[in-house]
Amino acid sequence: IFPREVYQFSSIPAEVISRDVTLICLSAFLICSIAALIPAYFAARLDPVRALRFE
Repeated sequence: IFPREVYQFSSIPAEVISRDVTLICLSAFLICSIAALIPAYFAARLDPVRALRFE
């Protein structure tokens, strides 16, 4: 992809570290869980009759 004469390397240097992948996955799971639990908490406290009235 990259000309070796210009960029001085023949491939993109990349190292996949399992600790980083695990940290990214756990962080994404935690953020998504919090983002889902906050509206669920407010919806659970809402009276169903009031919720359906304004639908």
